[in-house]
Parts: sequence; C-alpha cells; structure tokens
Amino acid sequence: MINRPALEDAVFHVYPDLDMVDIERMPDEKLEWLLEIKQQRRTIPRPKDAPPEKPRKKLATLWEKSGAAYEVRNGALVHVETWRVTNEAGETVREYVQHCGDRVWYEGRMIAASILGHFLTTGEWVKRVPKPRRIRAVVRDGARVVHLGYFATREERDAAIFAHRLGILPNGLKSD
Repeated sequence: MINRPALEDAVFHVYPDLDMVDIERMPDEKLEWLLEIKQQRRTIPRPKDAPPEKPRKKLATLWEKSGAAYEVRNGALVHVETWRVTNEAGETVREYVQHCGDRVWYEGRMIAASILGHFLTTGEWVKRVPKPRRIRAVVRDGARVVHLGYFATREERDAAIFAHRLGILPNGLKSD
C-alpha cells in the first residue's frame, strides 16, 4: 500500500475532472479501487439482472470524398469538404469546415482570400476588393456642425439624423 498523499495525487492525475476536496474525503479502499479500474485490473460490477454483453463487431468503413468547395459563411471564407461514409450501420454524409487564411489555392493559382470571397458573393473578379462605401451624417445645430458618424446606407444615416432631431442620443437615451 502506498502512502495517502501519493495515492490522492495518483487518483487526481488519472481523474482530472474530480475535485481534490472530494478525493481527500474518500477512504483509501475507494481510491485504490478507482486506480485499479483505470488500469483495467478490476471491472465495475454488473447488476445480476443485466442482459449479457454482446460482442461488438468491427465495422468496415468506406470513406469517399463527394465534394469540396469554398463558401462565404458569416462573412468569412471557409473551405468545405463533404465526405460520404458507408459502413454496415448505413450511410451518412459528413461535412468538414475549415476557415481559410489570407491566401488560398483556387483553380490552380494562389489568390487572396478576400478577392475569392468578393467573387463568391458578387460574381465579379477584381484586382483589389473595394472598401465599403461610407456615408457621413452631419447636422447643423445653430452655428455649429455636429458630426453623427459614418453609415453604410442612406437609410441608416437618415435614421440617425431623425433621432438626433428628436433628441435621442446614440445610446438610445433621450437628452434633456
């Protein structure tokens, strides 16, 4: 029998999800039993009324790549591979998604991921991805000009100007 601190450390190392306080409260026999189970020298006793275990068959699995493509998902370029997995249990389709870096291989050449993402969303090949258009919102308040910010659309700009004229601040509160 090993000393108590070494036994507790061994159980904590084998079962890292157990809390050390719980391990310290366990009797020595329980700690030794946990270690023997993990080392497969002892098995967990089965209930007497449990049905006998059936031997598991090893399933022959066939993996077949059915497709690969680049897609834009949530504004980011990703590479999607589709695999068809066939075994004795049936056939399933699995999809593996991987985020792309700055440059990707597309049709035999290396291009910037931003250019490919622009092509996939608009259908237009460009040498440089255009910056998004920004529309400035300003209002005249007496003798001074108040800058409200930049917006992507005219509707957003008009809504900001309207809210400013109603006295609603950008955080949604009303000014005095």
